[in-house]
Amino acid sequence: MPRRIAIVEDDAAIRANYTEALKRHGYEVSAYASRREAMEALRSRLPDLAIIDIGLGDEAEGGFALCRDLRALSPQLPIVFLTAHDSDFDVVSVENPYSCNETDNSSQYRRPLPSTRRCLG
Repeated sequence: MPRRIAIVEDDAAIRANYTEALKRHGYEVSAYASRREAMEALRSRLPDLAIIDIGLGDEAEGGFALCRDLRALSPQLPIVFLTAHDSDFDVVSVENPYSCNETDNSSQYRRPLPSTRRCLG
């Protein structure tokens, strides 16, 4: 049975790119454009991994809020944040409170596959 991944990304082109790339590698992928849309779906069935953009639409830190909501449902859920921010402060801010400790912060290539493989084994 393929591992289930949820992608939460407000940019439609990036969301479609991530979804297609992960599906090609055998993952079952559900993609969401907003924090609200993701929580409505994920309350009933959590994925094996969540990949979340930090800024979601008008919510500059919507990804952090979604992470807190998901952590309330499952403290062990692996979460990978994708961001174009690359300062040491940004990376530490993302990694400290979350269990998977994965951040893909390349501003040129935002590739979720290496982090996905590390988190899911």
